[in-house]
Amino acid sequence: MQEPSDPRTATTPLLVETGNPVASGDARPPVTGSSPPAFDGLAVPSTVSDPAMTSSRPPVDPTSAKHTGALPSQGGSNQLWLRLRLPFLLAFTVVAFSAVEVVANPIRHRLEPAVMTFWRFLLGVTCLVPAWLAAPRREPHRLPVADLARLWGLGCLNIIVAMGAHAVCIKFAKASTAAILIAANPLATNLFAWLLLGEEMGWRRLATLLVGFAGVTLVAMRPTPGADTPFGIAMGLVGLTGFALYTVLSKGIVQRLGSLRVTVLSFTFGVATYLPLLFWLDLPVRPAADLWPRLLVLGVVVSGLGYITFFKALAALPAGRASLLFFCKPPVSIGLAWAFLGEQPAAAALVGTTLVMFGIAFDHKPGPATTAGPTTRGGPSRGRVTLARHKALT
Repeated sequence: MQEPSDPRTATTPLLVETGNPVASGDARPPVTGSSPPAFDGLAVPSTVSDPAMTSSRPPVDPTSAKHTGALPSQGGSNQLWLRLRLPFLLAFTVVAFSAVEVVANPIRHRLEPAVMTFWRFLLGVTCLVPAWLAAPRREPHRLPVADLARLWGLGCLNIIVAMGAHAVCIKFAKASTAAILIAANPLATNLFAWLLLGEEMGWRRLATLLVGFAGVTLVAMRPTPGADTPFGIAMGLVGLTGFALYTVLSKGIVQRLGSLRVTVLSFTFGVATYLPLLFWLDLPVRPAADLWPRLLVLGVVVSGLGYITFFKALAALPAGRASLLFFCKPPVSIGLAWAFLGEQPAAAALVGTTLVMFGIAFDHKPGPATTAGPTTRGGPSRGRVTLARHKALT
């Protein structure tokens, strides 16, 4: 008799996307929900769980001694850590992803955006590879050429186009402005999911799209004089659009291979393609020695450890609560930019941020879980891209 699957892996709306694309290859019906946001170069759609993180076992309490391997004799320190573990993971993830623009801002004029993006994701994937290899998985070791080609295309779209444009936005706009624009990608993801995947556009989703895009428009049309350039704003919109498109297009392959494997392989292909492109553009690839501390933070802390804590946090979050991660990025980024860069947020930026946050929170309000496929224009096989509870590395 087949054991029941873990109900924690059932998806409900998130986002991650970063967000933010059935991992073990099991044929499981998709679950309705809203399109996933994505976090800082990572598409995080989830219709079923990743075999690297979950298995078909009865539900377990993530804080139990059996689940964590803790022994009763280990004392109160372990109990304290079990209580603080999830808040720590959430706080670290939000701060790490919100700090991208703030960390990159001081070196934006000394390092080409393409070079910064290359090193950021090279260092990030270097951290993610050991975690992926160490995680138990039941996935095919050999991939067909078509899958490899698709992973290459997704990697180029994500790293070279979307994150490359975001890096240009960081150079030619305020750190807080760049953070607000890229954090709005869940809204564009919903739009592309409707256009490309045939997802149903109900009144709730339509309302959130209108409100959220009104916030993005307000930020874009009312830039801070002397800090936000039209070119920087335009590249921020390109990054937002590119990453949302990456999130939607990666849905099918992530369902089959799992988000961690797709993330590692697409990052690797994207970085490998970036290097000869940098040489062709005659850009200096080797950064100055004094730039390495910030590059290490961007690569190891943000794109490496940040994704690890992100996956672990999603594994422990109640269904539908992962949207809080995306909801928190704009205000945290604004606060960090004010504290470390002295940026004063304009009134239009604050109002636009509020509208974007409302759009994300309202659209991803948790709903009841279901095992039935969604009703979309494309039928059940073209169900919604969802986030909610997703995958963890261990």
